Amino acid sequence: NIDDCSNDERATTSEKQAQQQQQQQQHQQQQHPQYTFIIGYGANDSCLPDGAHSRHHVPLGEYASNLTRMIRIIQTWNSEKNVAVALLAPPPCDTEKQKKSRENENVTVLYAEACDKVARTTGVPIVNLWKGMQLPAKNYDDDDNSSLFESNQQWKVDYLSDGVHLTPMGNYRLYELVIEMLDQGVVEKGKSGLGLAVSELPRAYPDHSLVDGSDPGKTFGTDMLPISKFDK
Repeated sequence: NIDDCSNDERATTSEKQAQQQQQQQQHQQQQHPQYTFIIGYGANDSCLPDGAHSRHHVPLGEYASNLTRMIRIIQTWNSEKNVAVALLAPPPCDTEKQKKSRENENVTVLYAEACDKVARTTGVPIVNLWKGMQLPAKNYDDDDNSSLFESNQQWKVDYLSDGVHLTPMGNYRLYELVIEMLDQGVVEKGKSGLGLAVSELPRAYPDHSLVDGSDPGKTFGTDMLPISKFDK
């Protein structure tokens, strides 16, 4: 009888724990937005007004007001408030390679700062690409490596192909920063995020590095027509 009683208690406790976990999961699902928007402008907007690409230039004040307007449109688009929005600051540029149209330290930075100010004013998270891309992808929290990476201007070589467009490594750095913002809580380590824990989501498909190039169907578990069929 004692054993039976202990088993009943354990069963009741386990059932309560399972119910609590289920309620927490349902609550988290309800909290997750149905749509997530990341607004990223500024790389072209910050072109010099008298430079080679002046047609892309947008005055700083207009740039900031445009961002604010887009945020408000998205936030009021859905009455159920299941829409999330964040900003993506413009990336840094290599002034030496882009000197005819862009200036990183005196112009692009102003647009990045304006973007950050809009984020703080409207209360939305931001991916600070201008700062983040001047730091290494690995050992991000290592102050010594970060300082050396920035002082040596290594980010210009690693992340930029022509002084403004991203290399494969630059795109990976962008991916890191975006995932960091999506995963981060509303206020965490002095930064803000959406708290979506996307890095914990299961993959619907395998990573591209795992795909068998000669027989993709084998990786996806499906029968696929050979590529040669489409060559004709």
